[in-house]
Amino acid sequence: MLGALKTNILYKYREDSPNTERIISEHELWLCSPTCFNDPFDCWSIIEESTNEQKREWISQLDDAFIHGINRIAPKVLHQQLNMNKTKEFTDAALASIRVCCFSKNCNNILMWSHYAKEHTGMCFMFDVCADLNFFSFCGEINYVAKASASNVIAPNGAQKLTENCILAKYEGWRYEEEVRKLLFGDSVLRNSQGQAVKFNPQALKKIIFGCRTSIETINKYISLCNENGMQHVGFSQMRQMADGTFGLKEENLNLVHRKD
Repeated sequence: MLGALKTNILYKYREDSPNTERIISEHELWLCSPTCFNDPFDCWSIIEESTNEQKREWISQLDDAFIHGINRIAPKVLHQQLNMNKTKEFTDAALASIRVCCFSKNCNNILMWSHYAKEHTGMCFMFDVCADLNFFSFCGEINYVAKASASNVIAPNGAQKLTENCILAKYEGWRYEEEVRKLLFGDSVLRNSQGQAVKFNPQALKKIIFGCRTSIETINKYISLCNENGMQHVGFSQMRQMADGTFGLKEENLNLVHRKD
């Protein structure tokens, strides 16, 4: 992993859609390029100039897995003069080549349900990281900041700094998301694509939490999908609005006495 996560449980908010159904039917999650993000400041690269010695040393070590992946995707960038503009070009190519799947440490945030689960009509998938350490390798928690930090991407620790300052840093206004990112890079990334599906161990999916507006038809559909795809271990619950007027959500287990195993 990129760093020790403070939780073994991660949540994925989704709306009802064919792609969401594939999480169950195909046991796969979608990882996209940062170029697809809705925030232009997300993965925003600020470049710090490198010395000529750092540039020569960097070029001599192109067997590094991170750099090798970029060399395969954008080889011309690496063989041009590494001035500030070209370094910026390389960095943006590196960022575009990474694939990201976003999770949250939180399952009861009203804004998250509104923004990512189609106004509380969707669902939230609960994953146990320890049940699939292969898929959840290279995960990192987002650091929320007021200002982006510059990265000397050609320095010996350039890839690490780029990850810390750019890929795992985000404007502090997004703090409520409590985001964790699973990263994929290098030879595992499909060329000429904006994203790719990656398989996960079905046992890692522990529960599906439905929104307070999710219809009974949608709930029954996902229960059936789990039954039909060998995922009878998955639990189900639904969020409810607080009865005392508090702006909050309360999770209640669903009574599934008629579920067919």
